[in-house]
Amino acid sequence: MISWFKNGQLPNGKPVECSGCPLETLGQGFVPGEGSEQAEIMLVAEKAGEEEAVPTRCLTCSTTYEDWLTDQFAAGKLPDNPLLDSTIWRTDHIGHLVVGRPMIGGGGRLLDSMLNSAGIPRTQCFITNVVKCRVPFNMEPPPGAVDYCRQYHLRELEEVKPNVAVPIGNIALEWYTDHRDIRKYRGSVEPVDPARTRGLRKVLPILQPAGIMHSMGKHGVNQKLLIALTINDLRKLHRLRRDRSSEPLGEKFTIEPTIAQVRDFARSTGSEGYAVDIETPHDLDIYQCSLLCIAFHDYATDQTLCIPFILRREITGKGLRKS
Repeated sequence: MISWFKNGQLPNGKPVECSGCPLETLGQGFVPGEGSEQAEIMLVAEKAGEEEAVPTRCLTCSTTYEDWLTDQFAAGKLPDNPLLDSTIWRTDHIGHLVVGRPMIGGGGRLLDSMLNSAGIPRTQCFITNVVKCRVPFNMEPPPGAVDYCRQYHLRELEEVKPNVAVPIGNIALEWYTDHRDIRKYRGSVEPVDPARTRGLRKVLPILQPAGIMHSMGKHGVNQKLLIALTINDLRKLHRLRRDRSSEPLGEKFTIEPTIAQVRDFARSTGSEGYAVDIETPHDLDIYQCSLLCIAFHDYATDQTLCIPFILRREITGKGLRKS
């Protein structure tokens, strides 16, 4: 079990290791990772949100406020006032190590839905944040806070030993790869230095679910497309979670197949399912661009079929141009 308070607590409830951090007093709550410590997948968001920072998880007795609510409801003891509920729960855990829970807000619920669509239950993942507390006004955390929290995330990587990590958003992407453009790198399998990541060899970045939610109503943004892209990115984990190598998916590629090749692929594959990937131009804004192609990778035969939407085209800095 990961030890979060091995050197004790500060008066505000955070670990002693938070002393001196720019967010020691300004950051709300302490939100360590949660999930199976034997998980093959580690989902890594940027920072704790408002709901996540509320202390609803007791490390001392390994229970949560949600568990308590379920038990109270089953026993017919649930008070009418939700605020009273949480007060009672916290009173019962005075003196315990009580922390927040990652990815339980609106973005977390959208992530759960997309994970389920990709065939990956949340319970099979370890979920965490790069920065373990809530930054005031939901601003980007200062670099010093990321550095202070590095020790906690390295501790998670050491204990869980995931086969693949999923950076969610720019801060998590930069933590692993030093890149900063999530729109460019989303859905790509990026190798990482195992010496820096406690043995981890690859990551698969995805868009931030909260960002997808906030895109609703913005001019030129297709929210359904962003959700579909993210679900397809998550489906790659079905294969990536199986081993610790950083080899690319498949070695047998068919690009621009004929109708006969598509029919043959459909008849001879699919016994163990497919990984499906939709690609967009990496040097264009995914909120504005068209789709390039759709690819099907067959797990059983290790074959990949890539069907382009537009043939013989050139990608320019201003968009797609047919040649």
